[in-house]
Amino acid sequence: RERLKTLAPGRIERVELWAGTGEEAKGPKYSLTVLDSKGFAAQQPMAAFIVPQGREHEYLFSADDGLRQISASASCSRLLSVTLNRGHRFESLEAVQEELGACVVDFAPSGVSGKIPFMTTADSLGSRDIVHRGTLLSGDEYMV
Repeated sequence: RERLKTLAPGRIERVELWAGTGEEAKGPKYSLTVLDSKGFAAQQPMAAFIVPQGREHEYLFSADDGLRQISASASCSRLLSVTLNRGHRFESLEAVQEELGACVVDFAPSGVSGKIPFMTTADSLGSRDIVHRGTLLSGDEYMV
């Protein structure tokens, strides 16, 4: 994370955050995308954007150019996009912000102090409908 202390215009890096032990450790709980903006004057140094569940595959939230649009709209030098991964429970938007609060600060560029603002498109985490779950012959689980 030390290399992330410096803004690098155009940088895009992906990081996974894992939960504790047991069922929560089956896969990363959060997938983060760090995007350093380029080509415009930012009004704030950093913001975190929580992608609503069920919308993580939409262009705006999954494509680098879509995330650049969010960064430009937020007018921030660094955008930290947070995807809530499948197979984990998320109680509420406030609970996610509380859980990620200290971690988000670790991704802030040098000189940024204080609370990092969180943004999203709605007042809730969204929803994800699971139509079917199963286990492959290899033992791996899948969800549709």
